[in-house]
Amino acid sequence: MVLLDEGVVTEFLTAPTGELFNLLSNYSVLVRERGSVTDDGMAGAFQRGLAQFERFPQAQLVHRLFECRSRSLDGELAPQEVSAFLSDY
Repeated sequence: MVLLDEGVVTEFLTAPTGELFNLLSNYSVLVRERGSVTDDGMAGAFQRGLAQFERFPQAQLVHRLFECRSRSLDGELAPQEVSAFLSDY
């Protein structure tokens, strides 16, 4: 986010979202299995993640992150789809 005041940057806010996604999807218990999945499967998992975010906008980030793991454990997400579900958060 960048705030300007008469063309001058007054605030600049950023976050390491790509790095966090990489760490969580490659080095955490959230994504246990990586493998090939169709583009449609990845898009579907991403869309389900977006829908879940819209359904519960008040949910805290840590709950949303663990949801990726629990949906994989109960079979709602194929193990290869978890990273796509995670990426919408």
